[in-house]
Amino acid sequence: LIAVVSLTTATLVMGVLHFALKARKRPQVSGGESLLGEVAVALEDFEGRGRVRVQGEVWNAHCETPVHQNAPLVVEAVAGLNLKVRAKEP
Repeated sequence: LIAVVSLTTATLVMGVLHFALKARKRPQVSGGESLLGEVAVALEDFEGRGRVRVQGEVWNAHCETPVHQNAPLVVEAVAGLNLKVRAKEP
């Protein structure tokens, strides 16, 4: 009886450990870090600061170069509720 309970418990622990390690290797799907590298779309023409849409949300963004409305941008960094973006390479 002790051997059966021990093997069952060990099997369950190994299964949980396997799934925990597998989940840890998956990419992040929420939070600011999930935005890095995503493509954003400019909602307006702006120089310096403006608004962009990324993953269905509207964010304040900062770009070093002038941006035209509907231009594709790439998210480089997240600082609070502001994104640092750059023009997407063609």
